[in-house]
Amino acid sequence: MTPAVRAFVTQLLARLSSLEARLETSERRVAELEKENRDLRQRLATNSSNSSMPPSSDRPEHTPPKTEKTSTGRKRGGQAGHVKRERELIPTEQCDKVEEHVPHSCSSCGSKLMGSDPNPRRHQVTDIPPIKPVTTEHQIHTRQCSCCGKYTTAKLPSGVPAGQFGPNLVATVTLLTGLGRISQRIMATLLRDLFGLSISDGQISRLQTIGRKSLQAGYEEIVADVRKSATINLDETGWVQNNDRAWMWVAVGPRASLYSIHQSRSRSVVHATMGDDYRGVVTSDRFSAYSDIPDGRHQFCWAH
Repeated sequence: MTPAVRAFVTQLLARLSSLEARLETSERRVAELEKENRDLRQRLATNSSNSSMPPSSDRPEHTPPKTEKTSTGRKRGGQAGHVKRERELIPTEQCDKVEEHVPHSCSSCGSKLMGSDPNPRRHQVTDIPPIKPVTTEHQIHTRQCSCCGKYTTAKLPSGVPAGQFGPNLVATVTLLTGLGRISQRIMATLLRDLFGLSISDGQISRLQTIGRKSLQAGYEEIVADVRKSATINLDETGWVQNNDRAWMWVAVGPRASLYSIHQSRSRSVVHATMGDDYRGVVTSDRFSAYSDIPDGRHQFCWAH
C-alpha cells in the first residue's frame, strides 16, 4: 500500500469514527427529547378529574367530563323504609300561649257534646312577633351652683352611645352587611320594612364603621392566637369586593381561624398573615406564594 493510499484510509477511518460519535450523541439527544415530550404531554393531559390536583389548577380550556346518570327506577321523594324526619313538638309548658279548640256540637247529627278529651291532637305554630324599635330619650340637665354660680351639665351614663342608634342595631347591620353581604341600599330597605326604621344609606355606612371598630379587638385577638399556634393551614380563593378582583385568605389554627380579604395573592400576604416571628409548621397547597416558607416548616397538603 502506497503512502498516499495509507493516508487516505487513515482519514476515512478517522472520519468514520467522528460520524459514529456524532450519531451516538444524536441518538441519545433524540431519546432525551422524546422522553421530555412524553412528560410534557402527560402533564398537559393531567387535570383534577384524573389526578389529585385541585380543580383550581385546571387549564382554562379543560372541561370536566360529563358522567352519564343511569336511572335507578325509583320515584322522587322519600323511599320505602327511610327514617322519617320531622320537627318535634316542644313541651306544652314551654309554649308561650296555649289555645283550646273544643267542638260543642256533633258534626253528624248536631247534638250537644259533653265530656273532655284527655289527649287532644297537638298542633304548634312558631312565628316571629312584630318587632318595634325602642327609643329611649336621655334628657341631660344643667344646674347652677348657688355658692359659686358655676353651671354643671350632667354626663351620659357609661354604655349610652354618643350617636342615635344602639349596639343591637349596629350589630344587626354589621352582621347582615358583612356575613350576608347585603348592600347598604337593601339594608336600609330591610330596616324600614321589618322594623319601621327610616335610615339613609349614608347612615348605614356609618353604622358599619362603628361595627368594624367594635370588632377590631376581637380580630386582633384571633390574629394573636393564630400566630401562637404550633401549626396553621393557609389557603386562598378568589373574591369580589366592590366589583374589584380580590382574594379571601384563611389561616386555620387549632383554636381559631383568621379570615382576611386582600387585593393581592402574593407572598407578602403570607408574611403579613403569619408574622415575621412565626416558627411553627405551615400546611399549604404548594402555591408559589408559599415558596418562602423553609422546607423544615412547610408541610404540603396531602390532597395536592
